[in-house]
Formats: sequence, structure tokens, C-alpha cells
Amino acid sequence: MPKPPKKGPGPSNSSKILRSQTRFRRTSRYDESLAAIQPPKHGVVVAHVQTFERAWKASRINADIPNSYEFKEIQTKPGAYTLYQIYVTSDFRAIMMFPRNTNNGYWIHVWKKSRQNDRAEVNRAEQFAARLWETM
Repeated sequence: MPKPPKKGPGPSNSSKILRSQTRFRRTSRYDESLAAIQPPKHGVVVAHVQTFERAWKASRINADIPNSYEFKEIQTKPGAYTLYQIYVTSDFRAIMMFPRNTNNGYWIHVWKKSRQNDRAEVNRAEQFAARLWETM
């Protein structure tokens, strides 16, 4: 089944903010969840995240990112931030937060995919992102 088209220009829609200058940061929640992934999957997840970061920086809009990276917008807080769910391999998912009008991207959470548990993981990541936003 073909993937739906990626939406809009994405969070770096300000003419002053260039995706090529994005600074990716890892949150404590992300580091904890990443540390729980056992080798060799851990290395595969890290490698995929790093190549996604390079693809993001090389793009100007979401549609520029190669189709090999499946991601979708899951939440937008107008004037604040956008959250994306990134399919990190076929077994893992990650949540990325892009605050508006900044060059920062925050890795929020990563987890092993499970149909029964995915919504709960996304909900936890959304709550963490909201708390992170309050501290910015």
C-alpha cells in the first residue's frame, strides 16, 4: 500500500530557519528508552536515527525527505511545536519534537512497536513533550 503524501512544509517554515542548521538533541526520556534496546537492534536504531537526521538537514520541506523514511505528523500545538512519529526500522518507532521558530529538534522517545501498546507509548511521548515545552 503506498504511503500517504507527507504534509506541508513542516516545522521549519520560517524563512530565517534552515533545516540544514537543525541541532538534534536527545531528551532524558529518549536516552532511557534507547538504552533499554538490546544489541544488535540498538545499533540499528541509532544508525537509522542518524541517517534520518542527515536527511532532515538535507531537506527544505517534508516532501524532500526520501520515501525510505516513513514519518507522520502526530500532534501540532499552534505557535509552539510539532511532533512526528518516525518509523525507525520495521520494529521501532520514535517521537521527534520540533519547536516552532528554532533550529532545535528533540528526540523524545523510542520504543519497540506493538499494536496493543503503540497508542500508550505515543500518549506518554506527547505528555513528555508538553512538559518539555513548558520548561523552554
